[in-house]
Amino acid sequence: MVKFIPEEPYSDTKSKAEIDFFYELKENITVSDAYVFHSVGLPKHFGKIFGEADFIILCRKGILCLEVKGGNVEYKKGEWIYHKT
Repeated sequence: MVKFIPEEPYSDTKSKAEIDFFYELKENITVSDAYVFHSVGLPKHFGKIFGEADFIILCRKGILCLEVKGGNVEYKKGEWIYHKT
């Protein structure tokens, strides 16, 4: 059984892409005995005062951290550029 923490996206989640992904994952994940954590705070971040992991999936096979983007993303001249749509 997959356990989502929290069971529903937080009410203050601003990213529609994260919310859509949350429900898509909840409906289609096939790994058994997994935990899916949404919006996990990362108090120690290399380049920021505070960071966040959008999704962390923990199961017997390992750990997967996911960053969800809802716009166009490109890599140009050594820099990631994000454009909201």
